[in-house]
Amino acid sequence: MSGTVYSDPLTRDSAVKIARAWCDANVQQPASYRGRNQLRWLMEQMAVLCVAESVKNNEDEDQLNERLSKAHEILMNVWYATAPEIATHWWQDGEKPDENQQKVIDKAKTTVWKRRDPKRSFVEGFESENHTAFDQRDFHGTIAGYLKEQWLRHPVLDWIMLDMMVSRELSAFGEELKQILPYAKNLFGEKLGRYFAMKGDLRKMRRLDLRNVVNKFFRIVLPVAVIYGVFYFGDESVGRLITGGGVSGICVVVALGVLVSQIWPTVVFNYLLHRRWNRMYGVWRLLEGPTVNPTLVREVMVRTRDQGAVWDMPAWSIIDRVIQHDPAVWIVQGGSFS
Repeated sequence: MSGTVYSDPLTRDSAVKIARAWCDANVQQPASYRGRNQLRWLMEQMAVLCVAESVKNNEDEDQLNERLSKAHEILMNVWYATAPEIATHWWQDGEKPDENQQKVIDKAKTTVWKRRDPKRSFVEGFESENHTAFDQRDFHGTIAGYLKEQWLRHPVLDWIMLDMMVSRELSAFGEELKQILPYAKNLFGEKLGRYFAMKGDLRKMRRLDLRNVVNKFFRIVLPVAVIYGVFYFGDESVGRLITGGGVSGICVVVALGVLVSQIWPTVVFNYLLHRRWNRMYGVWRLLEGPTVNPTLVREVMVRTRDQGAVWDMPAWSIIDRVIQHDPAVWIVQGGSFS
């Protein structure tokens, strides 16, 4: 790969030469993309750590290549967790993306993580570009492999992993909240029928649904109209029988029905949204760079946890390790992604 095989312990110059050649061979710039390459920049940063560790331990070229491969595997697993589906699509023989799809793929191949605003995702639904969702178990495995290699620590990768987990938790909790709303149900009484039909888009869910209006008419207005009709057409004895034993009951049932199905879920929704969810959102806001105070981030994580929030266990491991390095300053952006 480097043109020369180094079986003896590496010098710093020879290790740098090998690492540079390895990055050129394994992390290439897409031919049609001229923007910043975050993936390449991060791999180069991690390659510096690999070189330092190999030289420190008097390792040879094969051992350095193993370290580079390990770093690259971790980086690619992080990338894969939130990469757009088209960028991970396996194209069969004879298939190929069109020009616009290729542009999306090329850009995606250079971006490990771009911040997504959970508040926008909450409003726009689970198909929003700001929605964060990935396999939690696989991602935790990636983090475990990363934390195991203490020499491989990089502040930007620490931040990316924590920001991804915080964004995912907020996105997931936001979708759970919307599912308790009365207008998540459709005409046929399916609990989440309207929620899924509108793909969790809160704006569409809140719009007037004529089908629900018709449904409420038959459940509430029609029985009242029947009673009125009985009186109107002169059968007062039947009318009194119906109203005498039933009007008060009907009123109570209707009132309780409105309270349970309409008012109470909305009260719970607003309480959870404006209290717990917004407090959790405060953690996400504190993670905005380029400089973050990790101690303050942890304090708010603890406060929201005590109020019912659930943060991924690896999130605590990452923030604690960052604080051990520097409790006040965490530089989460740096270098030119070129």
